Amino acid sequence: MATRKLGSLYSRFLVRTEQLSDAFFAPLPQDPKEAAQCQFVHAAGNVQIINRLLVLWGEYCRNLVIQSAYGNVLTLQGNRLSTIPGINGFSDLRAKLGVDISAGPGTKWDEPTWAVQRARQLAPANFTQINLGVGFAPIDQLRVLRNYLVHPNEHTKGRYQNLAIQLGYPGRQPNELLKSNLQMGQTVFESWIADFQIAAYNAAL
Repeated sequence: MATRKLGSLYSRFLVRTEQLSDAFFAPLPQDPKEAAQCQFVHAAGNVQIINRLLVLWGEYCRNLVIQSAYGNVLTLQGNRLSTIPGINGFSDLRAKLGVDISAGPGTKWDEPTWAVQRARQLAPANFTQINLGVGFAPIDQLRVLRNYLVHPNEHTKGRYQNLAIQLGYPGRQPNELLKSNLQMGQTVFESWIADFQIAAYNAAL
């Protein structure tokens, strides 16, 4: 069996999140009339970009935990992980965890505590790295924004308003907030992308 590399997972996540960033900051047409027509489409597209970031993170966490459990895999530091006894295929993983470990919308792999708990059950040799890395992701802030965009109501609005205050931009609408600068010179969205990438890197060391 060919040796797997967690570096391949990380590189794929890096490329796909950079593509999201490029799409988010794609400029409007220079012509004012065309720009006005495209404004709504851009705003709607940004909602999908936020959703996509959650999906990509969930897929990364799932694949990281599962490949680590299968063993015969190299971490980013070059450490080779051994196979966990009794884990010879996907059915063994599913039986050991006792939960749905499929991927995609509706699954829980994007939730750090859930992903870490699955890793704890399987106990791969790199569990400590997975735990430390995954826990760094800014998932709570992203989810507050996503929930307000997808399910606007008084509860999600209140949580979003608190997030805007926390980030130093009270009263700003979501698209404005995401493009607002933080102290380190990055926009809020750029900062989130960078934090997810750092989390992914640290989890794969």
